[in-house]
Amino acid sequence: MTLASAGLIAAWIAIIVLFCSGAQMRNEIRLLRRRASQGPSTVEPDSPVGPPPGLALDGIGCWPSSIERREDLVLVFLTPTCASCYEIVDYLAEHPRRAKFVLLQPGPQALASGRGLFELTDQASLYDEMGVVVTPQFVHIVGGRVSEVGMAGNLRGVRTMVDKLSAEV
Repeated sequence: MTLASAGLIAAWIAIIVLFCSGAQMRNEIRLLRRRASQGPSTVEPDSPVGPPPGLALDGIGCWPSSIERREDLVLVFLTPTCASCYEIVDYLAEHPRRAKFVLLQPGPQALASGRGLFELTDQASLYDEMGVVVTPQFVHIVGGRVSEVGMAGNLRGVRTMVDKLSAEV
């Protein structure tokens, strides 16, 4: 076997490997697109994340004084590093029932400045006390108790969650 024929064989092997890798990548992209188009993405964690349904707000020591504990509302826990959180702010800024949604931030950075939304910053102790470790997280409060907890991972899931909770509040 000559050097030229060995080089030709090696080139064909490299082309076949690249072709197979490209085909695998295309299949993975198709799978991701199919999953994204299947509708709302709601995260169902294996272990409980966030406050348990039925939790009385009277037991929360760091509750913001600007919010009534008995008011029916939806707390929306956000973080500035979460892409879906910005989508929530955009959607709620246009949502007709936004007055019942309270946006919460663990630190000083506000995501909704000048958007006409009710947002409280520096709420890290409330995140800790309510067990919020994943964002975005929606906590539906009815009569001073946690009624429902939910998370949405994409814009369609955010819209579904906001519309569902708006109808219930």
